[in-house]
Amino acid sequence: MLRYPPTTDGSLRVSSQADQLLLQWSQQHLAIGTSTTVLHDRFGVLTYGLREPVQSITAYHSQEEALRRNASGTLPATVSLLSDPQPVHQAVLRLPKSLDLLEYYLAYLATHAQPGLLLAIGFMTRHFTPRLLTLAGKYAATVTQTRAQKKARLLLLSDFKPTGEGAGPQVLMNTQTYAGVEYRQYYGVFSAGHVDYATQFLLDNWEEVLPASLTPKTILDVACGNGVIGDQLVRRYPDAQLTATDDFILAVASAKLNLPADRSSVLYDHRLEQIAAGSQELVVTNPPFHFGHENNLDVSLALFHQVRRVLAPEGVFVVVANRHLNYATHLGRSFRRVEGVVENEKYVVYRCTQEDQPKDL
Repeated sequence: MLRYPPTTDGSLRVSSQADQLLLQWSQQHLAIGTSTTVLHDRFGVLTYGLREPVQSITAYHSQEEALRRNASGTLPATVSLLSDPQPVHQAVLRLPKSLDLLEYYLAYLATHAQPGLLLAIGFMTRHFTPRLLTLAGKYAATVTQTRAQKKARLLLLSDFKPTGEGAGPQVLMNTQTYAGVEYRQYYGVFSAGHVDYATQFLLDNWEEVLPASLTPKTILDVACGNGVIGDQLVRRYPDAQLTATDDFILAVASAKLNLPADRSSVLYDHRLEQIAAGSQELVVTNPPFHFGHENNLDVSLALFHQVRRVLAPEGVFVVVANRHLNYATHLGRSFRRVEGVVENEKYVVYRCTQEDQPKDL
């Protein structure tokens, strides 16, 4: 079974019934010899299961790595979601958890659709919502559903409206405000419409998180989203230089809109491999604990391990998380000192260091 990131409990299964249904349908209904565009294929099961030619639209750094890792031969044609693909004649799409991201995909397809474009969206029936039909009807004049098979179903779209009723990907933006600053983000980026509540809790209580005596010169915001945490910290520490990273290309693009270009660098990266060892005096994160529709801590735990390498010897690693996730146990495997410095009934902020008692703490 192909899966990425590696797991011990098998929770990140690539080959779901929705994938199988998409592959079966494609064998029967897609034109042979015509390129098929594949979207939201995180591990490559669709990309490598369809007849050639295929162009895979990538939106995640880890997805690009998984496509390389799971290739048995020549890599397929890949196109970044922020680039223009070859003309789209037929397409398959694995339903994302975020319906905002689904709309971004639909607008993207509508922008590049060729006459007669047929799209199949695969999903598990438990993830159906009426808004799915509303969004489909916004971008395609003909929308039908297949019968459910083993709790999976397909939504079939054709007769695409050329511009999705005037909504192209470049205008699909949400805005949110924190501390009087407006932040913009592309559809599909985490926490649309308002700053995530865990992030708010972290920023609202920052004076208790890091003593005023500490003034970091290098800051790393891991899984930065739209960049709100990093932006608020460089406003607080005027001599600091910020690096922000995210696995999701639309988050990277959003952070670049919001962060000061002269004091920040935003990296499309999920492994921190571009960050020098021991270079970061402060690392902060509101880490993801979902993978698609599943709760999964593997991505967060991998990030914790990677942070250990890039953190300066006297540096501080700050994590905000839901209390029920019990991150303290996992953080204690990588860091010598782990403290829950601020908490309420829902969230906790951990401060981690490699020293028993770092100076000024």
